[in-house]
Amino acid sequence: PEVVERSVEVCVIGAGPAGLEAALACAEAGRSTLLVDDQLRPGGSLRADPHTSETTRMGTGRERAELALAQALKAGVAVLSRATAIGFFPEDDGGVLAVAAPEQLHRVKARAWIWATGGYPVNLPFADNDRPGVIAARAVGRLLVDHGILGGDKVCVVEVPEVADDAAVLAQALADAGADVVRVPLSQALGARGRSWVTAIDTANGRVDCDLVAVAAIPSPASEGPRQQGCKVTLDPPRGGFRVVVDEHGRTSSAGVWACGDVTGYVGPAHAATDGARVGANVAGSF
Repeated sequence: PEVVERSVEVCVIGAGPAGLEAALACAEAGRSTLLVDDQLRPGGSLRADPHTSETTRMGTGRERAELALAQALKAGVAVLSRATAIGFFPEDDGGVLAVAAPEQLHRVKARAWIWATGGYPVNLPFADNDRPGVIAARAVGRLLVDHGILGGDKVCVVEVPEVADDAAVLAQALADAGADVVRVPLSQALGARGRSWVTAIDTANGRVDCDLVAVAAIPSPASEGPRQQGCKVTLDPPRGGFRVVVDEHGRTSSAGVWACGDVTGYVGPAHAATDGARVGANVAGSF
């Protein structure tokens, strides 16, 4: 593949709510900014978020993602979509991030790096949680919000307390779309039933028939990239796992490297966007 050399003032990795807002803040401050995202279209967890925004009067997360992307592009952010940050090489010319795109390999150099890679959906520990039809609540939300697809007629949401608010919003959105929805705390979930596809969840209060199980767990921070740059992480189970440690400004333990949003511990799409805007402004003002 063709190798493309890129040099910018700020490179933001991850185009979820935090990354989009961080890139926008940097570009609006006059900093040359590159936004790297491995998805088909930027937005990240916003595209699975059925919350509506009272402040902007926008619709679901998909509309907010499109608005944030349009604002970033207008401000001058260069966006690499379908592009994966595959490795950081500190020994190469002071540090190079290798980014693999479909037909090109980008070698990115930057004065400041912002990791906004969010978190991974994870499963929850109940018996037979690998049955077909047991999927992440975020995936169920993405089907509904981004694609207009109702994943099941009878949906059981298995959840932990830390994401109860998000689970409630998803359950209401599914119900509004026509599904029968039952929420089950993980502490009461005994196991899934079904062979070729899930048919029920056994709970401490009896059997719940369903044709889809949405697992609402705390996303695990996607901290692999920051670790390659030497950023300190700490195990914080209530925040999802190994999160990147940052100070009050968003700085990591590595010089010139910042982080925001769920990669620093789960906060959810709305708070991630606010954090991204704050950290992006701090980065822009740090030169």
